[in-house]
Amino acid sequence: MHSTQKAHLFPLESVPHASPLTIRTPANTTATTPVQQETPLPASPWRWDVDQISRHTRTDYTLPCCLCGSHLMTSIEFAPNFPWVTSDLRPWKSKASLSMCSTCGLLQKCTDSRYGEDVADIYATYSLDSADGSHDHLVVRAGGFKARASALIERLSEYGVSLQASGSILDYGCGRGAFLRAVSESLPGWSMMGADLTEANRIDVEKIEGAEYTTLSQLPVERRYDVISLIHVVEHLQRPTEILNQLSLMLTEQGVLLIQVPDFSKNPFDLAVFDHVAHFSVQSLKNLANLAGLDSMVVAEGLIPREITMVAKPKLGRPLGMQATDGPEETLRTLEWLSNCQQQAVSLNSSGDPFGILGTQVGALWIDQASDAKATFFVDEAPRRNSEKFLGRPVLFPSDVLFQNRVLVPFLSEYAKPIAARLVEFGVYPVLIRSP
Repeated sequence: MHSTQKAHLFPLESVPHASPLTIRTPANTTATTPVQQETPLPASPWRWDVDQISRHTRTDYTLPCCLCGSHLMTSIEFAPNFPWVTSDLRPWKSKASLSMCSTCGLLQKCTDSRYGEDVADIYATYSLDSADGSHDHLVVRAGGFKARASALIERLSEYGVSLQASGSILDYGCGRGAFLRAVSESLPGWSMMGADLTEANRIDVEKIEGAEYTTLSQLPVERRYDVISLIHVVEHLQRPTEILNQLSLMLTEQGVLLIQVPDFSKNPFDLAVFDHVAHFSVQSLKNLANLAGLDSMVVAEGLIPREITMVAKPKLGRPLGMQATDGPEETLRTLEWLSNCQQQAVSLNSSGDPFGILGTQVGALWIDQASDAKATFFVDEAPRRNSEKFLGRPVLFPSDVLFQNRVLVPFLSEYAKPIAARLVEFGVYPVLIRSP
């Protein structure tokens, strides 16, 4: 039996058309450049049905939660033309929908057989080349930029996690070895094993000093590790509880699991990644740890921006009960932000003037697909991306953008404002997304 529950979007804040951003120039003079935040926006060409949320209470419901197995699910249906992208930066034309488990609170894709076939197709042709897999993402650190993996290792000590001079690590889902490369540079006394789906990454990983490689199907389960890392892996798993439980058996007595996942409430584009099965909040990640028999020693939102980092170890005794998470309102607010982002891109495109989009990852690809507003160029603060192309268009360093050209900054306000301040120093006109 199905019952219907109405959900209401959070009201939009009243944001002025433009607000001045005051920064200090290198000459210690004050410069003020307007930062566009909101204009009258066109209607979105696609909408998800956010006002019709069905709560499935039948115990024989065929799509149980991928984390706890509950059949009590709240579903959010998307319009057929909602744009999806893959984690290796490809548009994906199939359909998907989201469900939130009313028991453990995990937000997840509806993993029916069609979805499973699509994900299998994605992985069969998965290409880390298109996702810049040979390099790690950069994060702002100590006034400059640092590889995400290096920043993660560096900051663990701030949270009471001390890595000894020697040890062993298994990087489960290692890709081309970005995290193992950071371990090799920071902890040269460690032995390292990388594991992934196919042989495609073997050559790259084995180039890292001290690193071995194996496929997941050939993983030697008798070996023990001081650290098992899953960096942006758990969100891809359809049976995360089972896999974490199995991996915990491969830890040494004092060993820990190091898990990092996107925080969808801080990075809304995570919801549009087709092959991301699960979309975590802090509490739903803690619930996963409890169900897998793990004690979450550290759960941090700010260790790496827009991501959740967990350090966990096996615990004795029975798993603790799960705690409630926020209802669907946070999800709906995140989806509304995506709608605002799409509409802002359409508005920029309609002006007829050249404009750019900040970033060369999932967010930029999604905006390009969602709005059909083809940016003239993309902007990336990483110098190594300068003079490259993304989606067939130039990637510019901020200093190469023509004076007062508009650049859409597709981040939540707390992250967009410091980025906008840096762009203003180069004479760029940043355009921010209004908050729901």
